Amino acid sequence: MRSFKVAAVALTAALAAFALAGCGQAATNQQTTDNSAANANAGNAAAASNEGQTADQVQAATNQTLTIQANGTTFHATLANNSSVDALVSLLQEGPLTLHMSDFSNFEKVGDLPQSLPRNDQQISTGAGDLILYQGNKFVIYYGENNWDFTYLGHVDGATKEALLGAFGAADVDVTLSL
Repeated sequence: MRSFKVAAVALTAALAAFALAGCGQAATNQQTTDNSAANANAGNAAAASNEGQTADQVQAATNQTLTIQANGTTFHATLANNSSVDALVSLLQEGPLTLHMSDFSNFEKVGDLPQSLPRNDQQISTGAGDLILYQGNKFVIYYGENNWDFTYLGHVDGATKEALLGAFGAADVDVTLSL
């Protein structure tokens, strides 16, 4: 009889340990699920936090500057830090580049680059002075606002819509880019 009681106690203890281990595992699984959901929500919040920001707020700038000349006016721009800018800088190290730029929709000037550059597109909101690579082969200077998937190249220092329009005008314009 005594061995029956010892076996019953041992069996009860084993079942209790098994039940507690299962509860602990369930709690661990729940915590992992909660952490995964929290991380996913944080990532979604970070992505959503870029919405509505201007391009220069989204992309970290470098110390590299670009000189932009049009109709006797010179602007300086701070370039972003991405592979598109690296390729543009390499192109400009060969010498200044003059682009024939056309007005598009009364908020940007667009000119064809002589070669395609790597794209780093992301959803951004542009503002006056933002420099954008569009479709890998178009250099765009914004003087108005737009939201789209673009590659951010940089920002004209201290740019205003009025200053940019004063230099570029409403019609086509030749713009020279240099380092």
